[in-house]
Amino acid sequence: MERAIALASAVTRRLLGGPLGARLALAFLAVAAIAVGVISGLTLLSAQNQLSGLVSNGQRTQANDIAATLAQEYSARGAWAGADLSGAYALAAAASAQLDLVDAGGVAVATDPAAVQGLMQQMHGGASAGMMTPVARGGLDPPIRLPVRSGGTTVGTAQVSFPTTTPAAVLSVRDALARTVLVGATFAALAALVVAVFVSRRV
Repeated sequence: MERAIALASAVTRRLLGGPLGARLALAFLAVAAIAVGVISGLTLLSAQNQLSGLVSNGQRTQANDIAATLAQEYSARGAWAGADLSGAYALAAAASAQLDLVDAGGVAVATDPAAVQGLMQQMHGGASAGMMTPVARGGLDPPIRLPVRSGGTTVGTAQVSFPTTTPAAVLSVRDALARTVLVGATFAALAALVVAVFVSRRV
């Protein structure tokens, strides 16, 4: 035990110039570590907020496309009766979203469930619709409600609900950024240690 203490003391004197140098080095390293930690945390938080904003904007754009597709179909038919909603449901299926359509009076527009399930299967590589529905994968966010207009008149409302789960692409970007920040923080800590040792020896 005594030999270990003596060896540690010798190493301290050798590298840091004694107890004072060790205290200076530790203080310098602590300040640097706190600074690196704060910067890394703020970077990750800012990136998370920006990614969330991008996801929200993308979902809003997809919902607008769905509403525009519904409006075009209504304009072509002049009514919801007999309207082909497969295009709108295809867009919803591609986004793993749930589409509900009501007319101007708030009455749900009748659709063919079998056709919707078929679109879901096509969009997800033939998997069963029961396994690919957003509800089965963790639920849905509150719907985005958009008016469907034709000839300047509101003829219905499209309610588009997106999954609560974060898209895989966003998770991949977030994880890559976290790894980059971690590597950068490690190198910064090592650089701070080297500088701390140098400064303490000079002092």
